[in-house]
Amino acid sequence: MIKERWSDSTGSYIRLSGDDKERMCDSILSGKCVEGILPLDIEYVNGSREYVYETSGYRVMSELLEDNPLSKEQWAKLLSDIVKIGCELEEYLLSMEHMLITPDTVFIRPDDMRVGCIFCAEHNSPMAEKLNRLCEQALKFPEYDRDQAEFLYRLHSATIGANITVNMIREFLTKEGGENEEKNKPENDESSQVGRFIYGTVEKARTNGKNKRIENEKSVSKNGKESEVKTGVKQSYAFSVGMVLAGILVPTICLYLGVFSSQVSGSINITKTVGAYAFFIIVSLYGAYRLLPKKDHVLVWEEEEDLSICLLPQSAGLGAMPVSILPWKIGRDERQVDAVIDREGISPIHAKIEKESASVFVTDEESKEGTLLNRNRLVPWEKTRIKDGDILSFGGTSYVVEITV
Repeated sequence: MIKERWSDSTGSYIRLSGDDKERMCDSILSGKCVEGILPLDIEYVNGSREYVYETSGYRVMSELLEDNPLSKEQWAKLLSDIVKIGCELEEYLLSMEHMLITPDTVFIRPDDMRVGCIFCAEHNSPMAEKLNRLCEQALKFPEYDRDQAEFLYRLHSATIGANITVNMIREFLTKEGGENEEKNKPENDESSQVGRFIYGTVEKARTNGKNKRIENEKSVSKNGKESEVKTGVKQSYAFSVGMVLAGILVPTICLYLGVFSSQVSGSINITKTVGAYAFFIIVSLYGAYRLLPKKDHVLVWEEEEDLSICLLPQSAGLGAMPVSILPWKIGRDERQVDAVIDREGISPIHAKIEKESASVFVTDEESKEGTLLNRNRLVPWEKTRIKDGDILSFGGTSYVVEITV
């Protein structure tokens, strides 16, 4: 795909091979209409097109990561910018699936971390798949901290399969990038402590770091006045009472006007009168019942404390392994596990870590060399509880268990 890179007195460039088909995207991209796509010239060599992108002022991501590892927040912003560029392409009726997103084809301007991407019509894969592969490639770089690793593992797990949409990816990246700002907010900041969850009348409150959702029977504003919730209840009762009164008043007016009187004798027809009263009263009672304020559907629960689990290696040359999704499997076969240890003594699926309530358990998946917990061999297929500070060994490779709330 990439034919060459070069720099000369005019700038830096990258050349990609194409095919001989004329495409609608050529004129749009050559006109530099899409923000975030690098400046493009299209050349024809032996009847085939070649894309020449100018990369002056940018550094390729792979080189930048070697020299300057990115923080979790920088990763979230960078990937958000990539997705944003993809959405910009969609505005021009071009598919984001034709973007090339790898450490060798994404360019970053060092001074402001602005992203420059490449569009290649001959390349086609979903955005989730692109980001999934990018996370795999990024984790191979030697320099990264725990927060960054956990972030990349979570995104990698979330983008496996075809069930995640671009909007879901954007929400994930926005949330991850905004977590640091939330942590820096003062504790007495009302916006960081109380959020609204509207289903019936429910509030979401944050108390001592735990999220709770509690029933809110009366909504009161800051100035002490009752809010629209109570006003709406009063109005509903008023309509119900008005409906019952109307059911009595209508037949009474009809009686006063002589609607139920005989035209010959002038006497009141008892049958018509009783029937009319019964009809109007029944209808009004039903209407009043329908207008009565219903009891709110209130959801009340406490969310479990979030546990952060990470395996820290005791041997040199191994990286930390954040447990990003539960249940979490470890082994040698990358197609079947969430974390790969490519060493002798590791079975294709070696062990599994899972959580029940606030407890964490490990299960040996009948591995050949076994799984040790604090030097004691586990019984295969039997769940064993682990805690912070325990030492897990998989076929001679040992890790310290770190569990934080």
